Amino acid sequence: MAPKTHEQYVADQHRIMPSVVTVNLTGKTVAVIGANIGLGFEASKHFARMNPERLILACRNEEKGKEAVSRLQKDTGYLKAELWIIDLANFGSVTAFADKCERELDRLDILVENAGMAAFRQVRRRSRAGRLVCTPTTSDHGLLAIRLVPKMINTARRFGVYPRIVVVASDVHYWTTFEKELVESPNILAKLSSKEYCTPEIMKRRYFDSKLLNVLFARAFQQRLPPSAITVNSVNPGFCISNLRSKLPEE
Repeated sequence: MAPKTHEQYVADQHRIMPSVVTVNLTGKTVAVIGANIGLGFEASKHFARMNPERLILACRNEEKGKEAVSRLQKDTGYLKAELWIIDLANFGSVTAFADKCERELDRLDILVENAGMAAFRQVRRRSRAGRLVCTPTTSDHGLLAIRLVPKMINTARRFGVYPRIVVVASDVHYWTTFEKELVESPNILAKLSSKEYCTPEIMKRRYFDSKLLNVLFARAFQQRLPPSAITVNSVNPGFCISNLRSKLPEE
């Protein structure tokens, strides 16, 4: 993978954006993870305007989720949005969400895995910070996608459609490299979360590491799926207004 310089990254933000694509989502089901603010909320509004049969706003906080549903209704006029609770820092919550999808959804056409946070300097709680950042942006996204694959493959076969999983990544993945020690570790995620590994220097690039894992997961996952069943991709949203840094400590 060719590196991208900081200058190239900044220059990309000034490129002319293509027109937003709209399609008819009538009859389809869409789930957006981390849907109450920022990119997730804007994506949810875009989907709402395309009239899906079901639009699931998956949020960690019920109160904020309800506010998001209300704002979405006001902004788009779409009245069928559903609030489902999921905490990507909790494997049990992810499993419960997947179980609910299996029980209550007839189909699942689009899954947007968006939730994440930055932790460039959270080194005073090194091991906990390591687990938190590597969980919401990597391992739990992976667990959720894997758990929902049977539902999405079934959707493809029953309805003759091409479901997709979208992992929100970032071009900052170009700015990090995994050391040989990490790559050759018998359990990479355990190593990433270990107190010994999460030094202040490592934590400075932790968000970049998590985005690289997002990209690698999307590529590897796509390769392991049945041909023409589900499309898995990762996207770079560029600079945008979000709450990505909301959990950083005050200086």
